[in-house]
Amino acid sequence: MVFEKTEGRTVIKFEPKWIPVTERLPEESGSYLIADSGHVTEAYYGKEWAGDNWTDPVEMYMTFHPTHWMPIPQPPESEASDG
Repeated sequence: MVFEKTEGRTVIKFEPKWIPVTERLPEESGSYLIADSGHVTEAYYGKEWAGDNWTDPVEMYMTFHPTHWMPIPQPPESEASDG
């Protein structure tokens, strides 16, 4: 993340950066983007089970062996309509 001041308020901008799993793993369980065998997908990282696991968020029995991961960015803000 990058913090930037704009007209008196702080804006947080997400700058995606792939993190090698050999460097570190997520600190918290949750959904992340992963690079796995040349593909990018969403995976759930969990410490709840025996050891660290990367699984499909829907089909929990399906496991991944990613080389890199990153947090999932927030969706774009929706513009408020006046009418």
